[in-house]
Amino acid sequence: MSGRRRRMRLGVFAGLLSGVLFGLSLGAVPVANATPVPRAVLAFYDADQDPEIAHLRIHQIAEMPLNHLGLTVRYQDLGAPLPEADEMADVRGVMLWLEQSHVPNATALLNWLIAQMEAGRKVLIMGPHAFLYDALSGPVEPSLAARFWKTLGLAVGDLWVADTFDSKFAYDPRLVGFERPIEGVLPPYQEMHAIDPAMKIHLRARVGQDENTDPRVLIASGPHGGYVAEGYVLEFDVDKAMRRYFLNPFEFFRQVFATDDLPKADVTTLAGRRLYFSHIDGDGWRNRALIPEYKQHNGLATEVLLDKVFRAYPDLPVTIGPIVADIDPAYFGTPEFDQLAKDIFYLPNVEAASHTYSHPLQWRFFQHPTPGMERAFLDRYPRPRKEDDGKLKSVWDLFRKSEKNPAPAPDSAYAVQEAGTEQDLSKGYAVPRAYYTGPYDNEKEIGGSLEKMADYLLPGDRAEVLLWSGNTQPYAAAIRLTRQLKVRNLNGGDTRFDRKFQSYAWVAAIGREARDAQGSERQIYAASSNENTYTNLWTGPYYGFRNLRQTLKNTGRPLRVKPLNIYYHMYTGERLASLRALLDNIDYVRTLEITPITASQYAAVADGFYTTRFEALGADRWRVHDRGDLQTLRFDRATFRAVDFTRSRGVIGQNHQQGSLYVYLDAAEPAPEVALRDIERSDVDPPADRVYLIDARWPVHAMKRNGDGFGATLQGFGPGEMHWWVPHSGRYRMRAENVRGLTSQAEVQVGDDHRLILSLDEAPIYQTTITVERVPGE
Repeated sequence: MSGRRRRMRLGVFAGLLSGVLFGLSLGAVPVANATPVPRAVLAFYDADQDPEIAHLRIHQIAEMPLNHLGLTVRYQDLGAPLPEADEMADVRGVMLWLEQSHVPNATALLNWLIAQMEAGRKVLIMGPHAFLYDALSGPVEPSLAARFWKTLGLAVGDLWVADTFDSKFAYDPRLVGFERPIEGVLPPYQEMHAIDPAMKIHLRARVGQDENTDPRVLIASGPHGGYVAEGYVLEFDVDKAMRRYFLNPFEFFRQVFATDDLPKADVTTLAGRRLYFSHIDGDGWRNRALIPEYKQHNGLATEVLLDKVFRAYPDLPVTIGPIVADIDPAYFGTPEFDQLAKDIFYLPNVEAASHTYSHPLQWRFFQHPTPGMERAFLDRYPRPRKEDDGKLKSVWDLFRKSEKNPAPAPDSAYAVQEAGTEQDLSKGYAVPRAYYTGPYDNEKEIGGSLEKMADYLLPGDRAEVLLWSGNTQPYAAAIRLTRQLKVRNLNGGDTRFDRKFQSYAWVAAIGREARDAQGSERQIYAASSNENTYTNLWTGPYYGFRNLRQTLKNTGRPLRVKPLNIYYHMYTGERLASLRALLDNIDYVRTLEITPITASQYAAVADGFYTTRFEALGADRWRVHDRGDLQTLRFDRATFRAVDFTRSRGVIGQNHQQGSLYVYLDAAEPAPEVALRDIERSDVDPPADRVYLIDARWPVHAMKRNGDGFGATLQGFGPGEMHWWVPHSGRYRMRAENVRGLTSQAEVQVGDDHRLILSLDEAPIYQTTITVERVPGE
């Protein structure tokens, strides 16, 4: 196992190290009253109407806020059998935000929903009441519909208010008027009344001037779930790419699904700091650089990024996935490109990935490949050809019409012009993939590309993640193959939150579920969009990517809903304006307190979000199972709460940020236990009877406390500091040794604030063990 491989697989090595060196318990002690804590929301959709979950409003609009609240979303096809009781054990609630006028088997569905509420699960109805209309028999029995609404705490009236100009609205400003005020032209609504006194009405309306009329309910939550009238979740305009929430989804879903008692598995934070990662799709690997100092010797965009980014910022990891056909000599590779790839992937801050072999543009096209399926496109695929300087022409150059009027790159989607050649190909693409490398083969596209990447890496290294190409909507079998090959997968989502996309509704979920006959698979999304969307599909303005900073800020405050992610393509190195925009983003991130990790490590953290399970062990105490590489739990509304270390196990540290308590778990403990207690002050670090980590630039593992001292293993990128809380002031000595045998030592004085501030002489890019002890007599 090489030093770099140890660096890339922190959690595995740390877990082994802790068991061998420190003798930590690797088994959980059974607790008689342990109670599973459900954290799934079952969301219904109609696969016959749209089988692609990525297109659903629930996925695009609601899933991110639910994820932030620690909830996963499991999709249930209306045409499939309704789940049995044993399939609902981990389900906290049920959600319907339907997009059609009727459903199959409406009577069975309504009876099932009533049973779920009677069993204690919450049911949330958003939008149309399509579940009251059967696709074959029409409306359900009125008595059954009335029973459903009564169980929810509501009653439907006969009035449909089509014109709302004379309606008077009253609302709770904590939940309504979030991004779009309740004013101007508002949607029509169905008459609905609250009949359960426990129902909280967040938005109500009265028709006309009579103040004595019973108000109509538009948004409400109660003991059995919640309700939002159609059109009152958010204002949406497709033509203007505009989304604005009427309701506060975070607060509304919090109340509906009662998430205050649920620890939140958090993917945004690591070691007490906001997590950072960066990754690059290989599109434009062979583009010619137009920057003067490189243009004069026919340099490549990739050379620019090697010099100006990868070598210039060794303190920041970057994950790079070439399109393998670009560098494979069997297709477009040359000895020059071979050496360029090795120069890049031999750098210690670069993680290898694959951006597939031939760069599929529309994945659905290849879901069921058949002989000859690409015959109509063969003349459009680029072929290698020599130029005067002997260099191969890039596919991205070949598609360019002219410098004055460049065509978008194939990854940017331009329309098929000739009729009759689409063959189920989206009108956004002229070809189904960027290169023709022979008849399509899923094994070659994914497994073959990952295997070929080993030719350009140090011995023992491998490509750790598959970066999806094109429309970034792979079919389930493609995702499944990455799991079978034991690599992570990443890309898609296109999160933006800036002056152009001014809403949390443009912030994507953590990942996407994809289904086929063999089951369900999970794609992990990137945390930010790339420069393609900021440059109008790489047609300009080429400085547009500098606006990424707005998204990085808006997704961090007032709510931290995403980690920091700088995601771009190799063609960013082509132009001076795009390079400057990239460097501006990198320089901004370097001003922040971050914990940098690789893209595959982020994808592993995100995978852990979906597998994490909690058991409640009594009041304010939980055990965590199956979290994978996810190491942070968040407790909201916790300004006066802190970890109770005497009742906890496997907890390295804690800190408060923006009203939440972030708890850092030890990767060495497979089933940690976290208990909370009340504290009196919020202006100082919570006192404790033992050492704990406040924050660090580098992930910390395998911590072993020993009185006033401790030992731990850490590994990360760049210079930085660790902040620890210690019970006693005085002088402390730190010794550090990395796996290469380099050692260092330092002494630090701790004052009345109990903060021990440590730093390393050399960034622990190679695994480093530290031991800290209080100097005797101090």
